[in-house]
Amino acid sequence: MRHATVSATVLLTVLVAGLAGCGSDPEEGSAPVDTDEQREQVVSRLREISETVAPQGEVSDLYGKWTVCGGPPDAGVEYRASGRLVPSADPGASVQAAAEALVAQGWTVTEEGSDPQPWANLERDGVTASLRINAYRSDEVTFSVAGDCVELGEGGTKGWDYSRERLDG
Repeated sequence: MRHATVSATVLLTVLVAGLAGCGSDPEEGSAPVDTDEQREQVVSRLREISETVAPQGEVSDLYGKWTVCGGPPDAGVEYRASGRLVPSADPGASVQAAAEALVAQGWTVTEEGSDPQPWANLERDGVTASLRINAYRSDEVTFSVAGDCVELGEGGTKGWDYSRERLDG
């Protein structure tokens, strides 16, 4: 009888421990650490770019949000943030000056061009950035930053919050 009681206790302990580890909520497991770190890194880089371009004009509309990346079954999320600059001089010259200033701070230009207008893509520490003349307002420069895709595991992106958040206020 004692052997049966010990076996039942061990079985119950294993079942409870096994069930305690189950869950598909993105807030459980290791994903929150990765996503929190990514968000912090992207926001930090956006603010760095914002401070770098600020002497060229008026910076505003800093926003960030999570977006879906990857595809089933391994869909994940990445944090993206952006802002805009209304330069006091030529927007094309502002894009070039901003790219040069960011390179001096340790960013690497991965692509750049001038067709149809000046633009640059940069990278630093796993974060990508983009500088472009606004497609809808040619007197503005937009800058954006994105992190890597973070796989969320079981449950994926279901229930994830994609709300846009203001970062400059």
